[in-house]
Amino acid sequence: MSQKCLLSTICKLITSSFNYLYHTIKCRKIDYFHYDKLALPNYQAPEGFKSVFLYGQYKAVAKLSGRRFNFLTDYLEHGVCFSDNPESAPLMGYISRRGLKRVYTMGERRADVLRRYLNNNNLTADVASVGPYITGVPHFYSLEKLQALKNSLGRTLLIFPTHSIEKSAINRNVVMLCDEVDKIRAEYDTILCCVYWWDIISAKDEVNYYQERGYKVVTAGHRNDPKFLRRLKDIIWLSDIVVLDNIGTNLGYAITMNKPIFFAPSGNKLYCGNGDESQLSVQEDLQQSVDNLNDRCAELFGHYPPMITKLQLDFVEEYWGSN
Repeated sequence: MSQKCLLSTICKLITSSFNYLYHTIKCRKIDYFHYDKLALPNYQAPEGFKSVFLYGQYKAVAKLSGRRFNFLTDYLEHGVCFSDNPESAPLMGYISRRGLKRVYTMGERRADVLRRYLNNNNLTADVASVGPYITGVPHFYSLEKLQALKNSLGRTLLIFPTHSIEKSAINRNVVMLCDEVDKIRAEYDTILCCVYWWDIISAKDEVNYYQERGYKVVTAGHRNDPKFLRRLKDIIWLSDIVVLDNIGTNLGYAITMNKPIFFAPSGNKLYCGNGDESQLSVQEDLQQSVDNLNDRCAELFGHYPPMITKLQLDFVEEYWGSN
């Protein structure tokens, strides 16, 4: 690396780190009901370390592994990747970076995939599965305050609509999803709709539509917010039932927190990928894995009223692990 490139890299790291610190302080006391204040488009993570800062999950990994997370030698996958193809590993971040000593993921099934990738590429990092990350963080609010919130909300249904990301296309039918929810809404006092930060910015008409249907919109915050996972833990805790229309990391988190899931496919589909045409076949393989698992989720979780079963628990342990 030339001296000019090195200086540029250092400058980007410094400026992005200050940006991260500024937004983290700005958002630290804002709760999930103030979704408009948490969806900040300019919230950056430190340059060169973006994937390990996502959702504040490095703190959960430190708690669950019993060791301090070292940003120079440790790496984590920021969510559940449902592919068994070792070449899917780089889609999640910089696992191939030289000098890494430890790699963390949730489930042992995925850990085996990562070990194969590292072995195939002559990389020597150790891989550890630590279970669902959400179990490694505290709540955003105290249990006393949460109970007061729960008392005011009453019996609560929580929706996680399929969310988009900047580099992936999405086919989403929010009307169909809301129609499915409204078939059972009379049994609940409150409908919470947890919307991803990017959709709050890019799909404001959908946010307005949820509110027109009488739902309370919440968000866990920006993906770079270190309190994202803590807010998400509160949001799930407040619910009595969780409704999903697509498989995602939130499915395992909800079951881990003993919240039954009603899976209501409504034609919503996120097209996996990051825009890198050189990895097109790997992205297509991941897409097929997600589609197949959505069919499996429809069988496992597609019954109402929902009840957590052993088959569901086995499914979650297979992909999210346990601790």
